Amino acid sequence: MKWRRKKRNKEENFITEIPMTTLARWYFYDAGLDEPNKMASVVGMIPDSVEGSEMEEEASDQRIARVMPLIPYIETMTEINARSFAELQFDHYFETNQLDPAKLTDEKEVVEELYRQVSYSALLSAFAGALELGIISTDTVKGDIR
Repeated sequence: MKWRRKKRNKEENFITEIPMTTLARWYFYDAGLDEPNKMASVVGMIPDSVEGSEMEEEASDQRIARVMPLIPYIETMTEINARSFAELQFDHYFETNQLDPAKLTDEKEVVEELYRQVSYSALLSAFAGALELGIISTDTVKGDIR
């Protein structure tokens, strides 16, 4: 993948190429997966060595530290996404199957939590990677996001 990025106070542009496997590995670590190496193997990537895994964890900690100012925004978007998609899914299911929504309240909460977890890990790792690549910057938004 290629990105164009402009350095502050400089006129020159440059292109950074990042292999998809690097982005995937960043995702596995940044999303907080219990076993990033197992996920790497599942998708056909070579697992990290013990030393490589330790280095990836340290790099991930640094990326996550840089994304911390965006956590309130990420949490807000996660909640909007989880509620919206769960609502859409269940509305369609109720219309199609002519069921009483009250009977599936517990299942809806489980589905909403699944969407919440997927959304949070995807947004967290996407923003962490984008900050690492210089695609976005946390100093463009001033004040607290609530």
